[in-house]
Amino acid sequence: MSIKTRRVLFYFLVILFVVVGTLVILHSRGISLDTENLGFVRTGGIYISSQPNRASIFLDGEEYKNKSGVLQRGTLLTDLIPGTYQLLVNEEGFENWGKEVEVLPGEVSVFDTVILPANVDPEVIRSGQFSNFDIAPGYLALEGGGGVTLNDVQVFGHKIIELTENGSLLTQSENTGNYYLTNEFNAQNGLNLSLIFNNLKEDRLNLPGFVQLQEVTFLPDNERQFYVVTKNALYLLDTGKLNLELITTEYDNVEYQQDGTLVWTDNDLLYNFNPVLRNQAEPLDLAKLGLAGRSFTKILKVNGGWLFLDEIHELHHVSRESRLIARGVSDFWVAPNGNRLAVIGDESGLFVQDLDTSERFTGLGQQVGRLSWHKDMAHIVVLENEGVYFRDIGNGVPVNSYKLGDGASKFVYNAEENEVFFSNDSGVWKTSL
Repeated sequence: MSIKTRRVLFYFLVILFVVVGTLVILHSRGISLDTENLGFVRTGGIYISSQPNRASIFLDGEEYKNKSGVLQRGTLLTDLIPGTYQLLVNEEGFENWGKEVEVLPGEVSVFDTVILPANVDPEVIRSGQFSNFDIAPGYLALEGGGGVTLNDVQVFGHKIIELTENGSLLTQSENTGNYYLTNEFNAQNGLNLSLIFNNLKEDRLNLPGFVQLQEVTFLPDNERQFYVVTKNALYLLDTGKLNLELITTEYDNVEYQQDGTLVWTDNDLLYNFNPVLRNQAEPLDLAKLGLAGRSFTKILKVNGGWLFLDEIHELHHVSRESRLIARGVSDFWVAPNGNRLAVIGDESGLFVQDLDTSERFTGLGQQVGRLSWHKDMAHIVVLENEGVYFRDIGNGVPVNSYKLGDGASKFVYNAEENEVFFSNDSGVWKTSL
């Protein structure tokens, strides 16, 4: 080999080393060559984690290896040129999940709450026509034909009020208005709560005379204690200790909270009763928050504040100050973590808002009559135009929406078993997510 040839080869290898080395350094810093535009760009990525975790992953029709396994959760797709991609996740026997994804320079788009519902038909668990139902693990309450049954045993009352996780059933008579407490072990000999209340009112509080109960509700995690609302007072009823406590005789709006507390308004003050400590917290002055003179249809405690839906359909979030979330609101539902809010408005339809960041996802539905948050707080189950749908709202619109049933009048979501039950003209049905 001549000296000239060796010199050419040497220079070639030097240039090759510099080029390759530069490309390696750029790649390590997330920069790749864009062959379409003939330039260097900072790349991005997509992270996907799905249930089932071995689903196939396609990006613009090209399949990528799913790296989920025992030691790794999810798959990271790297070195993607910034732009728009069609992401598809599928698995045989399950519904498809798809999303148009925008990859940004130096960023990773995260989709870690992908759920593919099983592609199966719902299973009927009771055939027939029922005006209402409620369900808990091992218990089914049905309302129809002029009465109520609990696990196919006829019980007192004509209307289902509430069924607890342990199978205690609260019903009401359409004829007398009396409330009854029943369970599976004593289904045919339910307690007449209206009678017990009036007897204790006279014996414990020295208040004679029969009073009709307007509302009765269980305290959470205590199936022997109830909040009772009458025309003129609020009470705490304990059927285990046969005790009745008068909470207040001055109230306007009453709301029950998930933590067991009872709240009510009176003269622009919000009161909070704790059933464990048997005391009232310092009232909140609504006038100082700009909410004076209003009547409220719904009040809920959330992390570090309150949500108020008033009679003119304005939804306010009150923390250190009052903030208007939306007008024309008909109802709202708070996620289990207390940070996300699903709102149905007259004109805007269904939207989800983060209470901490105020980030809002719109266009999630229109004629929504009922909603439950999925346990991951990135999905919802909704009743819309007699259809029951499971919707992925974790990353905004466009949403992945899956129909679970038709002709539905009601549904119940069981978070523990990840099941949805719904009723229509032909019976009560069950489907798994």
